[in-house]
Amino acid sequence: MRKMFNLLTGLLFLFTIFSCATVVKKIESEKKFITKENAVFESKKSVSKLTIKENKKGKIWAELSSPFISWSKIIGEIKEDATGDLQFYIESIKYLANWPNGWTSGESEASGKIIFQRTETGWQAKIAEPFETWEVIKGEVRYFDDYYRDDAGLKKVKNRLTRIKAVNLFLKENNFSKFYGHVWFKTTYGEPFRKSLRKFLFDKNIEYPEYLIKLKESGTIRRDFEESVGLFFMDYNMEYYFNNILEESSFMEK
Repeated sequence: MRKMFNLLTGLLFLFTIFSCATVVKKIESEKKFITKENAVFESKKSVSKLTIKENKKGKIWAELSSPFISWSKIIGEIKEDATGDLQFYIESIKYLANWPNGWTSGESEASGKIIFQRTETGWQAKIAEPFETWEVIKGEVRYFDDYYRDDAGLKKVKNRLTRIKAVNLFLKENNFSKFYGHVWFKTTYGEPFRKSLRKFLFDKNIEYPEYLIKLKESGTIRRDFEESVGLFFMDYNMEYYFNNILEESSFMEK
């Protein structure tokens, strides 16, 4: 019962930080996210989605999301020119990863530019400037009944993301898949992320690089992985998503 309550609380929190606006326009990639080949029901989830929103004060912005970077939204200014092209100027990324006893959420400054070029049938995505993340500007961690907000939460999220990036770099140096389709489940894109990497990370015989040894021995990497595996997944997939999935994708208005 407690775990169910915490899960619902986390989902409510997620809904709160990612809502409170009116959808002006939504365009989705023609390519669908396929969980299983030859499934009885055709997948309705797009690989990428750009949602243009407006709040009560008249401010307009866009949010880019994808199952490959689950639990995150890339946010920025959106402009439509005379040709119908959509210019998306990335400003930040919001993210949240939950587990049965809490969550980690935050927002980082980001940069990059995507042009959705108008075509006869919709839009074509072009990466005009590469996506990059910068300073963490908001952070909050819930661990059981303890809440870390403001400066304390910001520091915890900032340090956790720094560690996650370092561990993911180590994983990629050990010839794991270039990307994964889902945190917990096997998909047409490969084995589940958590299962594939957990055994390797916590194998006592695996030789860690010097800069990660203390983090492993202290149990910090294990705690990060168990409490925020969704952030590991998001960061691990991000570069591949932009360069190999989003680039050249065709979009249609929904």
